[in-house]
Amino acid sequence: MTKPNYLYIDGSKDVPSSIIKLGESIMQKTGIKEGDAVKISINNKQTILWVRKSEDQNDAKANSNLLNLLLKEEKGIAKITKTTLKESKYVELKALGDSFVESILDTKRSLIFTPVVENGYIIIFTNKSNQPISFKVQKAHPSPSFITTTTKIFFS
Repeated sequence: MTKPNYLYIDGSKDVPSSIIKLGESIMQKTGIKEGDAVKISINNKQTILWVRKSEDQNDAKANSNLLNLLLKEEKGIAKITKTTLKESKYVELKALGDSFVESILDTKRSLIFTPVVENGYIIIFTNKSNQPISFKVQKAHPSPSFITTTTKIFFS
């Protein structure tokens, strides 16, 4: 892992829930590149996101639903640290709040390539619902990692 940086992140509904978009000047200053995985820590809550290049030079944007879960608002300062991921062997997820898993198969499909960290948080959108489904990652092995088609996923 590299040293952490602190960024002001804006929320956007247009950003996928497992992505953070960073401007080129931010990427140069932090040494983070497109395709890297970064750990985002806010108020003792954490998540892992894939980095994509933003069109705006000084932009840092993440999904507004995810920021609401972590911050209780759609923007704020977060600690961001570059990390490396391995393929998840198994993951145990706990649905939060009003989240309702309508279709297990659709939910599992929506989780593919989602990065996870133990005791972290993720949000997904399924094909059957426009509503976000929020999860706390109870267990992940290894941690951090990303979910694949061969990952064993358990819901609690």
